[in-house]
Amino acid sequence: MTGKLPITPLEAWIKEKTGIIGNHMHKEHLNRYQLTKLNETIQRAKQLSSFYRKHLAATGALTGLADLTMYPFITPADVSEHALRMICGSQSEISRVVTLATSGTTGNPKRVYFTADDQELTIDFFRCGMSGLVEPGDTTLILLPYEPSGSVGDLLMRGLKRIGVAPVPYGFVREVPAAVAAMCKDQATCLVGVPVQVLAMARYWEKAENCPWRPSKVLLSTDYVPQAIVRELNRIWQCEVYEHYGMTEMGLGGGIECSAHQGYHLREADLYVEIIDPKSDRVLPDGDYGEVVFTTLTRRGMPFIRYRTGDIARILPGKCPCGSWLRRLEAVRSRKEGRVWLGKGQSLTMFELDEVLFPLAGVIDFSVEVTYDQVNQLKLVVIVLNNRILDIAEVLRAVRSLPVLKILEQAGRLLLRAAIVYSDGRLVLPPGKRKIRVSARKGVMTMSGNRQERVIYLLRHGHILSEKQERRYIGQIDIPLSAKGIEQARNLHNEFTGKAITAVFCSDLARSHATATIISAGTGKEPTVRAALREISMGEWEGKSFQEIAKAYPEAYAHRGIDMIGYRIPGAESFNECSRRVLTVFDDIVSSTTGDILIVGHAGINRLLLCHTLGMPLDNLFRIIQDYGCINMIVAEQGQYRVKLLNGKRLG
Repeated sequence: MTGKLPITPLEAWIKEKTGIIGNHMHKEHLNRYQLTKLNETIQRAKQLSSFYRKHLAATGALTGLADLTMYPFITPADVSEHALRMICGSQSEISRVVTLATSGTTGNPKRVYFTADDQELTIDFFRCGMSGLVEPGDTTLILLPYEPSGSVGDLLMRGLKRIGVAPVPYGFVREVPAAVAAMCKDQATCLVGVPVQVLAMARYWEKAENCPWRPSKVLLSTDYVPQAIVRELNRIWQCEVYEHYGMTEMGLGGGIECSAHQGYHLREADLYVEIIDPKSDRVLPDGDYGEVVFTTLTRRGMPFIRYRTGDIARILPGKCPCGSWLRRLEAVRSRKEGRVWLGKGQSLTMFELDEVLFPLAGVIDFSVEVTYDQVNQLKLVVIVLNNRILDIAEVLRAVRSLPVLKILEQAGRLLLRAAIVYSDGRLVLPPGKRKIRVSARKGVMTMSGNRQERVIYLLRHGHILSEKQERRYIGQIDIPLSAKGIEQARNLHNEFTGKAITAVFCSDLARSHATATIISAGTGKEPTVRAALREISMGEWEGKSFQEIAKAYPEAYAHRGIDMIGYRIPGAESFNECSRRVLTVFDDIVSSTTGDILIVGHAGINRLLLCHTLGMPLDNLFRIIQDYGCINMIVAEQGQYRVKLLNGKRLG
């Protein structure tokens, strides 16, 4: 105990799991445990997962936690494409599969696989974490899905029962009056739910005449938590509000606040968390903001090794006021792709809008859309309970209190529009992570950076080493550069020496990485490897000549000739599928960088990106020539792309 604050229950739990003896948490002992578990996880993944066997082929055993920085990342795109191959062991051991829709340019869902032992880890974390909020004899209303078995609400119910707390399964709030009635009927001392849905309940309760019961504790989860909502719940219910951080990929639980409410204490016996610079991928020290990356330490079915979450936060330095030395992650308030650019150096996040709109009387949710046009438009649709009256002028005054919106509107570069929808208690917006939607008038591209004009240099790697001269399907076979290819890379080095390049990217294939490494010596920027920049996978045809395939698979060869874009070779990906993969990483690279950047790609992915930036259908893919060592210049300005150089040998 420190003062009146109880120490987080996670400390004793983690000490027990890691074998720490005594009253104090020893960082060195915890680090040794994590290193052991990391090596066990990596070894098992290499042995049992075909994805990790290839993905981690160039890595060795860790001698210290710092060695993990040499390991490649995995991304949501990897999970979408390779989930089954990421499973360790037999699929018969999998007891729960969670399918998640993805955002961005890819339409492939993510599937995350859990064994019964994996789910037991989550139940035990929920048991421990909730013991800091509730006591035996309390009642908790669970406003999260509890069906089918293994859903987050179901696992939470099982954890609560182990500490003598009565769980009341309810599910997502659809009709606010019914949820408030259930809270009062069961006299729930604690609510667990989605921030905006719990806010709607509190606002309805505030004006209801027959609902005297109010909860004393609230745990908010599934989305980042606006502080304006926390303040409103404090004001209306005089309750204590806790925040939980987690995602399905983590096993649903990552960390939870203690009664000090100064960051999430992390689940460090099951997860190893890093904070990296989203641009350079460098691991950052405690106190610096960056992207959250985690590795699972105890997951059996589908381990995650250096998974990029897209969440932006920092590790809080020092000891928690509760007395624990466990690492704390500051509350996540934004995501890497959550910032929408409105002009030169001017951007907007959902977090900023939350803090000015949720304090308004009766507001329970809102949606926002930015439309790029000659004059950009921002449209708000604000949802208000019908027991309150809110004026549109009040909404506009609130958003104009944000300097960026006020400046742009006064300059005639932004139109602000607002509408109010009154709700009888039925929630119209779906639960989930809230974000600013972006659209564009036909012919106008969305913005991709904070500078008026920037250049994206898209290069093809140099000539490759091949003993056979006939045309072959190369795909993702890892072939090194030939002597000619090395010379081409050196010529590119000369072209870019002294250029103001802020970042260099390449795939993890040797021909791309070697070309980028040679070029980078002249730019002063080490290449950042993005596996999603790999060439299109040709599956079972890789390494075989066109003639061999035409003879062995005449029907498939003919089919692909007819539908070059949509046909998928066995074990491969179609150009449509490859396009979604490549555009996802391209959008991520462009949105997370500033200034001029350089990407060393492959013939196939370069053609896909050039079709995208030129607005050409993919049917025109092979009308674009990409010679070994060629240069393409893509100019991005005010959200629009134009190609200034195509298949060039020199910059000028």
